[in-house]
Amino acid sequence: MYIRLENVTKTYGKKDGKVEALRGISVNLEVGEMVAVMGKSGSGKSTLLNILGGLTMPTSGKYFFRDQEISSLKQKQMNKFRRKSVGFVVQYFALIDDMDVYHNIALALRHSGISGKEARKRIVQAAESLGILDKLKAFPDELSGGQKQRVAIARAIVKDSDMIAADEPTGALDTETAEELMKIFRDINKQGKTILIVTHDIEVARKCDRIIEISDGRLVEDIKN
Repeated sequence: MYIRLENVTKTYGKKDGKVEALRGISVNLEVGEMVAVMGKSGSGKSTLLNILGGLTMPTSGKYFFRDQEISSLKQKQMNKFRRKSVGFVVQYFALIDDMDVYHNIALALRHSGISGKEARKRIVQAAESLGILDKLKAFPDELSGGQKQRVAIARAIVKDSDMIAADEPTGALDTETAEELMKIFRDINKQGKTILIVTHDIEVARKCDRIIEISDGRLVEDIKN
């Protein structure tokens, strides 16, 4: 088993202001799966992705990643897990405007301990695989939306993470560009990477191996395509 959640809950706030974002989620994900997480706004799908990516801890329950209990890690260990094992892609790219493409991708390799030569090799390889090798000296405002998302994906894969966690990665893109992006995710998935995609778009979800639907913090459907 690769990823396992056991009765995971996540609560924000206290007393009258308490919000239950996740309520007893239990799910198993296999290595190499490409999984869509769907649900209405406020359903808890992004919270679920954040827990799987190590950005936040569950209030209760357990989270296992490759048989390691992530939910019991201290903050320093959690930072190491997130830095080493997870690559993130977000809807609006999260690029640094005053950095060129090369240095935006390089951000993911900070504190990685690899040499400058190895970092450059990885950045060039990632950019080439995503068709943006000729954009390494360009700045974000010189790129199209699709190119910006390719940079964001390059930043996610450059550290050779086990898992890519993508939150509405096609939300800011037109239909044609979104389809191109899903082909890129599938190519990455074929390399053995586990990919989790939060989406509200059923067409995006249908391109995944499996669809998990969240409603009011609960798992309501888990189907394989």
